[in-house]
Amino acid sequence: MSMLLYFVIPIIICIVFYSVRNVKAKKHAIMSSDNFIVYVPDFVMWVGILGLVFNGALIVLMTIFPNNTAYWWVYVIFLFFMLLGMFFATYAAKCEIKVVNDTIYVTSYIGSKRTADFSEIKMVRKDNQSITAYTSQGKLFTIYSYYIGFAFMHDALKERDTPYYK
Repeated sequence: MSMLLYFVIPIIICIVFYSVRNVKAKKHAIMSSDNFIVYVPDFVMWVGILGLVFNGALIVLMTIFPNNTAYWWVYVIFLFFMLLGMFFATYAAKCEIKVVNDTIYVTSYIGSKRTADFSEIKMVRKDNQSITAYTSQGKLFTIYSYYIGFAFMHDALKERDTPYYK
């Protein structure tokens, strides 16, 4: 069993690093005031991946080495945290707001895409930690101050005289 772990763990680590490298390569582009990307920082993806791997390993170890503590609710708790880690990893990998000239392209964590121009934004709600933009169809996006590119979006919204609401 221990020999199997010496082969499986490096393969899993290589797959994870390859996936992260592909995601980071797409997002780390040269940003300017007219062309930029707002996205969730990489540490959120790493927290999700670590949670997914750690809780998955605990489930596997509990199954292989039972010690009369492996009740069904323990599996449910570890599975919950495993799914939460998967959500964080997917959220960080998929969510982005791309601005090209005056067009905003929003991609959600499930992959749905929306497009709007800055002229379509009817209201921007800004508080201490976030910015939420609304169009006539409803909420377009919410970004938080720890997102990469937050300052670019803040400046772009101010330059285009979008109506702010506090």
